[in-house]
Amino acid sequence: MASNVKVVARFRPLNEREQRETGGALNCTFTSDKEVKISGTNASDDKGERKFNLDRVFPPEASSRDVYDFTALPIVEEVLKGYNGTVFAYGQTGSGKTFTMEGVATDPEKMGVIPRMVATMFEAIDNADEAIEFTVKCSIVEIYMERVRDLLDPTKDNLKIHEDKTRGIYIGEVTEEYVTCEQDVFDLLNIGHKNRSVAATNMNAHSSRSHLLFIVTIQQKNMHDLSLKVGKLYLVDLAGSEKVGKTGAEGSTLDEAKMINKSLSALGNVINALTDPKVKHIPYRDSKLTRILTESLGGNAKTCLMVACSPSLFNEAETVSTLRFGMRAKSIKNNAKINQERSVEELKLLLEKAEATIAQQRQYIVLLEKTITDLGGKIPEGKLPDGAKANREEIEETKKEMEADEEEQAATTEKMIQLMDEIVEKREELRKQSDHISELKREYAKLQEKLKMLEEENSLLVNRVADQTVASEQAKYDLQEMSDNHEQLQMAKKNAETELQVIRENHKQLLDQLTEKDSEIENLSTRLQNAVSDLAKLKTLIGSSANDVLATKMDDGDEGGESANAQVARITTKLHQKPPTEAKKVAADVAAEFEQQSKEELIRQVTELQRFKLFAVEQMDTLKEQNATLRGHIDSADGGKGGGVEGAWAAEREKLNQELTSKASRLVDLEMALLEERERFTQLKATREDGERPLKRKVGQLDRNLEQLTIMYHKLVSQNSGLKVECQVNEKKLARKEQRIANLEKSLETAKAKYEKLLQQCANLTSTVESMYKSGAAAQGRRQNMQKPLRGGGQRQRGSICMASADHAKLALEAARQADEDAATLEVSSMQETPVD
Repeated sequence: MASNVKVVARFRPLNEREQRETGGALNCTFTSDKEVKISGTNASDDKGERKFNLDRVFPPEASSRDVYDFTALPIVEEVLKGYNGTVFAYGQTGSGKTFTMEGVATDPEKMGVIPRMVATMFEAIDNADEAIEFTVKCSIVEIYMERVRDLLDPTKDNLKIHEDKTRGIYIGEVTEEYVTCEQDVFDLLNIGHKNRSVAATNMNAHSSRSHLLFIVTIQQKNMHDLSLKVGKLYLVDLAGSEKVGKTGAEGSTLDEAKMINKSLSALGNVINALTDPKVKHIPYRDSKLTRILTESLGGNAKTCLMVACSPSLFNEAETVSTLRFGMRAKSIKNNAKINQERSVEELKLLLEKAEATIAQQRQYIVLLEKTITDLGGKIPEGKLPDGAKANREEIEETKKEMEADEEEQAATTEKMIQLMDEIVEKREELRKQSDHISELKREYAKLQEKLKMLEEENSLLVNRVADQTVASEQAKYDLQEMSDNHEQLQMAKKNAETELQVIRENHKQLLDQLTEKDSEIENLSTRLQNAVSDLAKLKTLIGSSANDVLATKMDDGDEGGESANAQVARITTKLHQKPPTEAKKVAADVAAEFEQQSKEELIRQVTELQRFKLFAVEQMDTLKEQNATLRGHIDSADGGKGGGVEGAWAAEREKLNQELTSKASRLVDLEMALLEERERFTQLKATREDGERPLKRKVGQLDRNLEQLTIMYHKLVSQNSGLKVECQVNEKKLARKEQRIANLEKSLETAKAKYEKLLQQCANLTSTVESMYKSGAAAQGRRQNMQKPLRGGGQRQRGSICMASADHAKLALEAARQADEDAATLEVSSMQETPVD
């Protein structure tokens, strides 16, 4: 069935460099879903535009799902029918070829052609008839520097390309892995990507340096008629064409660019030759790429070409060249046919049908000959009619063919018997190996379970040791804290004892001062008693002579005032001669004593004057009574004796009046003298206070300064003691911290050593797993007959097979992860630190 190559174009969004170079300017216009116009500096018409018509044009906003549904989905469906199919992406470097083919496998919106193709393929297998048995195998190769490398087995770095009549063009000794689910395919793709050659250029940070070919072979066997169909799908991610001026390639990258451009030029030459009817020779052998894709370009395949383009004016020349390449490829015609092989059973059925037909024809011939004979006719022996002769010749040829077919069938049967014997032997060997593998898996599962139990016990022991270590460290820390607190209490006790001793001394001093005050009080009491006795004596003196008393008192007052003034002057001089600290104490004592004496003297004088006043009043009352009595006597005498006596009593009365007047005047004089004495006392007191006020202020200031200095001294002493204690405690804490740091450093070194050891073990495990996988892949390549058939509609079975095939890798990854967790746990337990403060 002849069909043209389907060509679609996909334009990607602008990247940062294109926006920077052109300011975001676009050079393409999408007039329809099949046409694009390119406008730029090298236009081919007057309007400055070039038109390109393709099977489909996808703008930058087109989704990956739309691209897949139009381009690859029909090819995959045809492959499932038994046709060969090819989907490959072409374009300049950085144009989005790899993204279109692969995309992001974990994102449903951004998945590329390959992940969607895998899902479609296994979905079709699940929905197929249960009588159809599928076998799917994959291989991944790259063409790097014109060398075919097996990405599933990197040791095969220069595979050869072969051709025969039955298989066509194929890659010899390539690793073909049988797959049963999507995850198997993705695992193979991950392995291939790890081994693929990539490099960074100015146009693409992950530029592919080789052509990637992902080959999927799907074999279908109908269990009813035993027919067999084989479809092969090529998914090709071509390396991008490069301009060295833009990519900045140099060194080995430049050599790779040269080989990439050379192989792409060979591909262009093949397409040009296929589209030019005058060319008789197609140069497939000019490149490994074109040699492998011979059937895809003008041969037995259905092909879809996706050209990836940039919409930026910066890449105008490359975009136009890519679209022209697609336009030329659109003219290629392929002749695809179903790759169906007839099995021995099917050939036997056809042979039986042919033999039955021949038997019927022979019976018909015999019947015709008998009929002719019965009718009297004669059948010539030498010559036969043309029809009969033709039938006879056909019969003879059929007999010969049947004999040849029988011989071929016998040979084929013998060969089939040998093959069946070999298959039986291989199946027996496979069964033994499967049993052995199952036994190894069971032993491995037991060992894994035992290892898991040991790891759990080890983890518990590690946690217990860590807890015990933490508890021990905490106990040591608490004990040290208690020791520090005990030392602080001891220091506080010593300070308290010192302060108590000081308080006791102060108390003793206060007791001494109290004793002195008691003695002073006793002295004052004695002096008071003496003053009372002196007052009694004063009363007797007042009765004898008032004038003498007044004179004496006034003299005493004058002498007292003079002596007080002299004493004040003397004390002031003495205070000025003393230092401030001694002057304070002396001034306080003198002031207290002087004030006490002044008060006592003043009280004594006032008391004596009051008593004298009372005494004088009493004397006046007595004299008034005597005067009244005398007047009574005079009146009585006047009545009895007459005028002789009246003169004598008048003289006596006059005399008494004079004495009374004299005493009254003397009393007034005494009161005046008392007032003067009070004024003098007040003046003396004011004078003393005026003299003492600066001294008191100075003494008070000195007293306050002394108190402040004393308080500051006590505070400094207390602070000094506290600082000494705190300094000692901090020194001990610092020593403990240094010891703790040293221990932690040792623990850290030990943990690092153990961690490095675990990392080395993980690396060894990883290398062991990789070597096991490589050896398994090599063994798989050596025994191609270890197929994994899939029945249509067998989704559950396929899922279980897929899970079983991934057990080994999961167990290896779990072991590596567990090793990392053990290392991390060990490091954390060794680094765990209790607070010291």
